[in-house]
Order: sequence, then structure tokens, then C-alpha cells
Amino acid sequence: MRGFQMSLCIKTLCICAIALNLIGCFGESAEIKQSQKIIKDLLIDPESAQFTDLKYYKASNFVCGKINSKNKMGGYVGAKQVAVDLTKAQAYIDPPRDTPDRPTAPPNSASIESLLSTIDYAISTNAWIEKVERVRREGAYFDNMIQNECKN
Repeated sequence: MRGFQMSLCIKTLCICAIALNLIGCFGESAEIKQSQKIIKDLLIDPESAQFTDLKYYKASNFVCGKINSKNKMGGYVGAKQVAVDLTKAQAYIDPPRDTPDRPTAPPNSASIESLLSTIDYAISTNAWIEKVERVRREGAYFDNMIQNECKN
């Protein structure tokens, strides 16, 4: 009799655990599915999207996790962090952190061509500085958002 009661107790615990697990899945699935659709709308190849670690944060109404998808060449780019603001229906994918190559200085001479090259160099250097600053700002904004919104 004691063995039967133990078996019944284990079965009951297993059924309760499965039920609780299913309740948790159904409670978050609508938000997760909505965030996946928002993210896929940004991708070059939406069908290639591979989502991992997506989690819904009720307090901030954000879904955070990772996405891997194919680029224009058809290759996977590697998992990137993603955050979706469900209130705004806006997805944020971790921006590239690589800074563009710095322009090379033209040779020094007194010719008109050299002067024009120097002006072009100054313009391209200014554009390069702006790109570097933009990359830093976007990266800092994304990091701050992940830190603040993707926590319990």
C-alpha cells in the first residue's frame, strides 16, 4: 500500500509540474510571438531567423534575447542581442561595433590636385569622425537599454 501511495504522489507531482510549465509557456507566448514578428519585419531573410533565449519582461513590456539570421550573401551572421519594446512595437538589434577605416592622408605637394586631395581628405576625415561617434552612440544606447529594460 505504501508503494502505491508513493507512486501516486510522484505521478501527481509530475502532472502538477507539467501543468505549471504549460501555464508559464502560454502566458508568455503571445508576447514572444509578437516580438518575433516585429523582428522578422526588419530582416533581409525573415524565414532564416533563429531565436534563442527570448524572455518577456512584464515590468518593462520588453522581450529580450538573441537572433541569428542570414545576410544578403546567404550566410548566417552570428547571434546578436535583440530587444523588442512591445509598447512601441519597435525592435532594436545590437548595432555593429566596428568603426570604419580611417581615410589615408594624401601625398604632400604644392599642386592643385594635392590641394583638392587635402580638402577631400579633410571632408572624409570629418565624415569618418561622425561615423565613429554614431557607432559609439548607438552602441551605448543599445547597451543602456538592455541593462535597464531586460531585467526582472
